[in-house]
Amino acid sequence: MGDIMKNINKAYGIIYLFLMGFTLILLLFFDNINYNTKVNFIFPNIYIFISSIFILILFIFYPLKFSIDKKKYYLWLLIIFVVCYVIELVIQKYCFFRTGWDVDVIIKNSDYFISTGKILNVDYFTRYPNNLFLLFIFILIKKTIPLGLAGILIINSFLVSLSCLFTSLTIKNILNDYKVALMSYLVMIPLILFNPWIIITYSDTFAILFPILIIYLYTQKNKKPYIYFLLIFLSIIGCFIKPTVIIVLISIIIIEVTNSLVSIKKIDIKRFSINFCAVILSILISFSIKYFSKNYLSFNKSNVYEFNFTHFLAMGQNDITNGVYSTDDVLYSIKNGMTDNLKIFRFRISNRSFVENVKFFSKKNLINYNNGTFSWGMEGNFYNKVGKSNSKLTNLLRNYYFKEGKYYKYFIQISQFVWIFLLCFTPFIYKHKNSKTELVIMLSITGITLFLLLFEARTRYLYCYSPVFVLCGILGFNNIKTYIRKRWRIK
Repeated sequence: MGDIMKNINKAYGIIYLFLMGFTLILLLFFDNINYNTKVNFIFPNIYIFISSIFILILFIFYPLKFSIDKKKYYLWLLIIFVVCYVIELVIQKYCFFRTGWDVDVIIKNSDYFISTGKILNVDYFTRYPNNLFLLFIFILIKKTIPLGLAGILIINSFLVSLSCLFTSLTIKNILNDYKVALMSYLVMIPLILFNPWIIITYSDTFAILFPILIIYLYTQKNKKPYIYFLLIFLSIIGCFIKPTVIIVLISIIIIEVTNSLVSIKKIDIKRFSINFCAVILSILISFSIKYFSKNYLSFNKSNVYEFNFTHFLAMGQNDITNGVYSTDDVLYSIKNGMTDNLKIFRFRISNRSFVENVKFFSKKNLINYNNGTFSWGMEGNFYNKVGKSNSKLTNLLRNYYFKEGKYYKYFIQISQFVWIFLLCFTPFIYKHKNSKTELVIMLSITGITLFLLLFEARTRYLYCYSPVFVLCGILGFNNIKTYIRKRWRIK
């Protein structure tokens, strides 16, 4: 039994390696093919790969000699957190604009509810019920912090900053290396913290803390009942904001079940009972909060069809859009409901040959992964309301972050460099014997990759998981660096 289950654990890693290997081959050697939402960068990805190897060699032969103790680590962590958070607020203030698409709908409805006590677009929230809980959060923030949209922006960037802080703490817990944990900010600052998505108040940023915080809690030794409570509570609440958050909890459950079968120990009835009660309590409280939010909003569904998973599954196989958002699929679901979506899904896959399916999913994987800006500026009516610039800093930021800006090509290339650099080292998290946390990380990335291959494609959905990719890339980089240094006996 033990050997079988150990092989199952190994199989998780092999599946992960296959998916990431498939992804990297596409990114490095097929990034020149045409697909929906393609972005043209200054340098091809293969140049970034070569640069990444060069950086790895530098760290192998010329390791940084300075050391950081526990006290200095937490001091520097606090300083970086505060400084970066302040800079984020400056970016928000001087680069702010009103975007369109779903974000504008939720913001308008939060304003309307505060002034009238009613929801403006009931049909929209009937079709997209996941955004109802986000609407509730926005209303609470606006009532608690009477600064209007500015209050939501403040929380938005704070959550992003916290996600990076807990990424560093998680690296510290896994590697017990303060230096590596602190240096992770070298990639998090350009990729996550100063990414312009901090200006967009939506589920991608409001859920970004949950996946990495859940993994951080999972790394805690001798887990107390409150840890189990938080693991379940945060997973469910995060799922209410962004359904993909639940993938981390599913990964944890799979790994825990597998490893329990590997080494069956005598159960401590008292401890098990307390932890079980903590889990049940967290489920009850989290669903009670959602129930309260629905009652608070006095939400009653309209007579339109709710878009369930089958709609996004069918749309994810649309050949014309390469699985990206399809207006035709939306209109079809509005008119006909969800009944035929599974048939459409099966038809679209079966109607393609094996080679055509390989080509389709290859293009879709490039859509999902080949954009270090996480599809910045690609949603409908993105630059909805852009005010006049009254400062040099606003001009500078818009030139850097806006598509028509003269420095925009540098922004997308820097983002792409950091993103591809991390992805190049993600396979190396796999080892002969991985810890449970490492297996959870691999399963989480496997889960989100498969989710995006099946459902609607968009790199934006990976921004929520970007701290997890940073964690994985840093661990992979450290693994290969340590292995080569030991193998070649480099001091």
